[in-house]
Amino acid sequence: MQTAQRTNTKTLNAHAETYREMVMEDMDFYSLEDRMKELILSTKLKGDTTCVAKTSGMVGDIYIFDQGENVASRYVCIKVPKRIEGVSKVDIANRFIQELKNQLNYYHNSFVNWAFDFNEVMGVPIALFRYWGRDLGKVIESGTASEIEKLSLIYYACLGLTHCYGNGLICHQDLKPGNIFIRDVKEMLRIHSDSDVYKFAMVADFGLANAFINYNYFEGTRPYIAPEQWCKEPLSPKTDMFALGVILYELLSDGFHPVGIKLSDYWPDPLEGNTKKWLKSNEWKKWVRNGCQIKNENENVSRECKIFIQKMLSITASDRPNVQEVQAFLLDQIKNRCVDSHTKIMAVKSQLGSSGKCEPLETYNPHLYNTWTSFEARFNEASPKVI
Repeated sequence: MQTAQRTNTKTLNAHAETYREMVMEDMDFYSLEDRMKELILSTKLKGDTTCVAKTSGMVGDIYIFDQGENVASRYVCIKVPKRIEGVSKVDIANRFIQELKNQLNYYHNSFVNWAFDFNEVMGVPIALFRYWGRDLGKVIESGTASEIEKLSLIYYACLGLTHCYGNGLICHQDLKPGNIFIRDVKEMLRIHSDSDVYKFAMVADFGLANAFINYNYFEGTRPYIAPEQWCKEPLSPKTDMFALGVILYELLSDGFHPVGIKLSDYWPDPLEGNTKKWLKSNEWKKWVRNGCQIKNENENVSRECKIFIQKMLSITASDRPNVQEVQAFLLDQIKNRCVDSHTKIMAVKSQLGSSGKCEPLETYNPHLYNTWTSFEARFNEASPKVI
């Protein structure tokens, strides 16, 4: 009798699980409330997790989870492709797979953020990334970083971009402070130093990488869009240098955009009483038509930096410095301010800088390669492998 009861219970549980799976398959993840999405996504992580923030980009939503102070990788991002009006779920998934495939080509570099796992929820592909606690936007907002720290962060971002350009990236297309993560390596490397050069910038979010080629899509985030993006002309690494010039000025001036406004007061959520005209494209296009001139005279930005940044903002892409020239300028500026910091940065570059092709993922990280292969086959069986 007890055996029969146990069998019946087991059968009922099996039926209940089957029913639950059927219901989940019929449900649409995108139609769920945020709280339910967070709960479902948290099941892909181990232990008790709490969703502490959500950010939304051009092509994806990112949920940031806290796994607890006793977990080595305390903060984890889960990226979910954003629903696009008029685009099928299959095509959305395929675009997301292409984004991740691009990013795997840039794996693994100290100045590039990378995915460490791939999964799915309710038929929607997701990617898991380490979150390092801060991004460049928070550095700008705090206003506490030293000039050396600011210059070194942009230098490290250049190292990350250089690595990506050497491994297939033509244009990131959406460089902005929120897409550059900050990793403090002092504690990890047990460095006992007061130097400000041990916070690494990590280029992140490749959702629009090479999108002008793959999808004939030229958009980005408006305050950082280069003239050729507005005109839908071919893009290049120098398109990213335009965005990086805006970011560098914003960073050095503690939040002022070259157009002359404190950006966070008007974008993306204007303070009460402030005009909303900067949310539209007209004002940004007008600035471009007038030559992308630096209108804000900020005492925190040296004359040498202002002149160089203005060159980075040149209307014609060919007139802008390339990424190596930007690196050289930043190193000179750091050396002029502190020889010791320059020496330490050169040592970091010698140890961690990359100028060659990535080792194939299959040999570098066989476990992740196998996970990716299964993941890609699930969502995009017809696409050729490029890793």
